[in-house]
Amino acid sequence: MNPVFIIVHEVRGITENLRLLASLLESEGYCVILPSLYGENYAGSDGQESYDRFFRDVGIEKATEMIGEIITANDGAGITLLGFSVGATIAWLHSRNGKVRSVVGFYGSRIRHFQEVEPLADVDLFFSIERGFNAEELVGRLNGKQNVAARLISGDHGFYSKLDFDSPEIRETNRMILALLKGV
Repeated sequence: MNPVFIIVHEVRGITENLRLLASLLESEGYCVILPSLYGENYAGSDGQESYDRFFRDVGIEKATEMIGEIITANDGAGITLLGFSVGATIAWLHSRNGKVRSVVGFYGSRIRHFQEVEPLADVDLFFSIERGFNAEELVGRLNGKQNVAARLISGDHGFYSKLDFDSPEIRETNRMILALLKGV
């Protein structure tokens, strides 16, 4: 079975940029799954409205279960989870699942609430500077864990869904993603 890359979206849902990322990865020969945690292909343009909808209709627990079902359905495939924001947190929670080979997460600010996780998978986390907590301290604590490489990157929380796909920030992010996946 070929490796499977599951993209776990943020509260805005399946944005055009995530569709373009999935296409980019597929053009590189990867098998990509881009599921909607909403049950339909929701793509919200308003951050607060999307945030409210996610936590009202889905939530971390249900989303984690949904991704767990996809992991189980692809058991033996060498799974990599690629998550953004709340999707990075969900991917982090699955990093202790022995069926997951690696996790790549961007601006998963809620990971700070789940620091007890001890990953079995190789984990690469990229954090933006955040207003609500000290991301630099979190990066330091996470780097003390086995199998974790965490670092700060430039860009605001949620930049992957807000900026143009050809922006320098997204081009650099895609370069980092491809470099990490080639090592998987």
